[in-house]
Amino acid sequence: PMSSVQPARAEILSRYGITSDQQASEWRQWRYDPDCPSRAQGFEFWSKMGRWLRPDINQGRHIVEQVACEGFINGMPEYLAQQVRRHPFTDMKSLLDVLERQLAVNQGGAAERSVRGTRQGLPRT
Repeated sequence: PMSSVQPARAEILSRYGITSDQQASEWRQWRYDPDCPSRAQGFEFWSKMGRWLRPDINQGRHIVEQVACEGFINGMPEYLAQQVRRHPFTDMKSLLDVLERQLAVNQGGAAERSVRGTRQGLPRT
């Protein structure tokens, strides 16, 4: 049955380093090349998106949530987006948990640097 094939397929792809995160990264990094045929590029982009979102096995709500998470991260400042992408998340709730933890770490680090600077006679930044 098809349900028994999906976990095996996911395991095989994972062993080759082809994870959902990798597929999302390839989709995110894709750029249009004005020197190449538009039609071919459109289908290539669509294919990359399909390999990331997996509409053959994922429900519409899950797909929308994946796209929303990606868009949310893309709207963040680059330094924060890079920090957030280093941590696993599966949905918007877990992404927000990662973001809030990262913001707390960043804020704590900034406060610690400020205190150290003041102790060393340096002006606060």
